[in-house]
Amino acid sequence: MKAISEHVPNGFISVPCGVLDMAGNEKAAIVTKVVLFSNRFDVPHMQRTYYQLLRAWPFLAARLRKGTGDMRELWSVHIPTPEMLEDLILADSPANYAFSKLATPMFSQCDRRSESMYDVLPFARFAENPSKLSQEDPTITTIDRVAMLGDFTSPHGLKAMEEYFVREAAIFTVHVTNFADGAGFTFTVPHACFDGAGAKAALDAYLSLLRGEPIEPMAPIGYDPFLRFAPKPVVSEATPTPASLPTYSDEKHQRSRTSRGRKKERKAAVKASASIEPPQPAQWQILSILNLLVLCYYVAMDYLVDRPERKMKRVMIYVPSKFIESLKEQVRSDIKAEHGEARLEELRLSRANAIHAWILKNELARRVDVKPNRMTSHGTLANMRFRLPTGLPGIHPTYTANCLVPIVTPLTSTKKLASSSLGAIAYDVRTSLLAQSTPEEMERYVRWQTWRGTPVELGGGLQKTGMAVFFPANSRFTLVTDWTKFGLWDLDWSGALSTDCSSPRSEKALNSPCSAETAVDTAVLEKTMDEHRTAKDGSDSSSTITAATHADKCGMLAIIGDSHVPLHHRNGWILIGGRDGACWILGNISNAERRHPRGWGRYGSASPTDFS
Repeated sequence: MKAISEHVPNGFISVPCGVLDMAGNEKAAIVTKVVLFSNRFDVPHMQRTYYQLLRAWPFLAARLRKGTGDMRELWSVHIPTPEMLEDLILADSPANYAFSKLATPMFSQCDRRSESMYDVLPFARFAENPSKLSQEDPTITTIDRVAMLGDFTSPHGLKAMEEYFVREAAIFTVHVTNFADGAGFTFTVPHACFDGAGAKAALDAYLSLLRGEPIEPMAPIGYDPFLRFAPKPVVSEATPTPASLPTYSDEKHQRSRTSRGRKKERKAAVKASASIEPPQPAQWQILSILNLLVLCYYVAMDYLVDRPERKMKRVMIYVPSKFIESLKEQVRSDIKAEHGEARLEELRLSRANAIHAWILKNELARRVDVKPNRMTSHGTLANMRFRLPTGLPGIHPTYTANCLVPIVTPLTSTKKLASSSLGAIAYDVRTSLLAQSTPEEMERYVRWQTWRGTPVELGGGLQKTGMAVFFPANSRFTLVTDWTKFGLWDLDWSGALSTDCSSPRSEKALNSPCSAETAVDTAVLEKTMDEHRTAKDGSDSSSTITAATHADKCGMLAIIGDSHVPLHHRNGWILIGGRDGACWILGNISNAERRHPRGWGRYGSASPTDFS
C-alpha cells in the first residue's frame, strides 16, 4: 500500500496498519482485559520481562498515528528503532509521565498490599469459589466497571481511542496491581492493531519469557496477509497518476490558479483510478446519510430512553455445567423435531451455539414486550486464522491484527424470533456460520472490506463510502463473541508469581534471539495452520476446562474485558469460559431486563444488592 503522508519522528519507522483493519468499525475501540489472581505477582521480574518482550517484538512499543491530507483515513504505527526503544524504556517511570499530558506508561504497577482485592472488587469472591453459587441454574453477579478500571488500570493510561493519536502511548501496555491477598494483571490495546487471537499471541509470548522460555519471532514488519486482496488503481495512459500530482500538504500552501488547476487534474486522476466495488457480503450494507441519521436516532433512544446508562449494569453470569448440558439437550431435541436427526448430526452444534441462543431468548423477553414488530438481527464472529479465504495459504502465527468476520443470522421480527424455540435460534447461528465462512465467502468478505479500506486514490472506495453495518439502521442487533476458543484458562502464569508455583527462570531464554525482521518460517506456518484446521470445528465452540489446569495452579480467578466506552458494550456478550465445564458470560443488562419474569428475572443474584 502507498505510504501515508505524515511526519515520522526521528528514531521511528512508519508502517501502515493492516488494510482490513482500516475498514472495520471495531477500529474505533480500545480494549482492556483484566485477569484476577488469588496469588501475588513478582512485579520487578514482570517489568524486566515486559521490556525484554518489547526488545523482541518492538511492534508492541509502537505509536498509533493517523495519516494526513488525502490519506487521513489511513492509520499507521510508528515502530521505535532499537536505540529509540532503549530511550523509551529508560523514560518509562512515574517521574516522567505523572505530570505529562502526552507521556503514558508502558509498564505500570500499584502496590496495595494493605488492602484486600475481595473488598475492592467483590465479584472476585464469587470468581474464587464458584462452587458456592448455584450448580443448578445460572447466577448473575455485577461489576462496577468504573471502579474496576480505576483500581486495575493506570491513572495515567489511555481512556479513549482518540488519545492514541496524540499521546506517546505504546500499543501494548501492562498494569499490575498487588493486593494483600491477590493481584490483577491488565493489558490495554487498540482494536485497530489486535483482535482476540492477536492479543493472545502477545500474551503467550510474554508469559513464555516470564517462565524463561524462548519465543517465536513476530511477523515481519509490514506483513499484511490481506494486502493481496486489496484493489489496484486503474490508471489510463492519458491520465496522470495520483502519485505524480501534488500531495495535500503541498497543495495547501498554493493559492494560485495553477494550484486550482492541478487540484482538478488530481480529482480527475483519482476518479480514473477508482476500481469497481466488489460484491457485498450477505446482509451487509453501506449506510446513506439518511440511514446513518436513523441509526443515530435509535442508538440515542436506546441510550437515553429505553435503557438509560444509569440503569445499566455490567454483569458476569455464572452458568454451571449442568445447566449448559440441559441447554444442549434442549437444542438437540428442538432441532431433531424441526429438521430431523440426520440434519442434527450433520450440523455438529457446539455448546457456544446453545449458550448464544439462551442469551438471545433472555434478551428478547423484554424486547418483545416493548417493540414486538421491530426487526432484530444477531450474530457471532469467525476468525480467518481458522477459516482461510480462497487464495490465502496461511496467516503468520504471531500476526496480531484483525482477522475477524461477523457472521449474521437472517433478519426477522422481534415477535417471531421471541416465539422461536431455543433450537431454532441455535440452528440459525450454526447454519449461518457454515454458509458464511466457506473459503469463497471469506474471500468475498475480505475483498469487499479491503476495497472499503483502500482510498479512492489507490483504487478503493474508502472516501466515497460511509459506515458499513450488517443490520438495518432501524433494527436491534446482538453480537455474541466466543473467547473460550483462545484457551485463556490454559495459560501458564507461573513465571509471574512470587509464590511457590513460580517456575525456574533462565537468563538464556530471556535473551533468546528473536527479530521482528525474521522471514516467515514456512514449516512453523504450515504446522500452525494444520493445527488451526484441525481445530476448525472447535473454533466456534466452547472448550471444556477441567481442574488441574495451569490457571488453577497459579490461582487465576477471572478474565474481564472492557472497552472504556459504555456504548460499545450495550449489544455485546462475551463467552469467557471457566473450569469444570462451567462458563462465565460477560455482558450488560438494564434493571428492567433483570426483573423480567420470562428473561433474566428467572435467575438468582450472587448478592441481594446487585440491582438495588
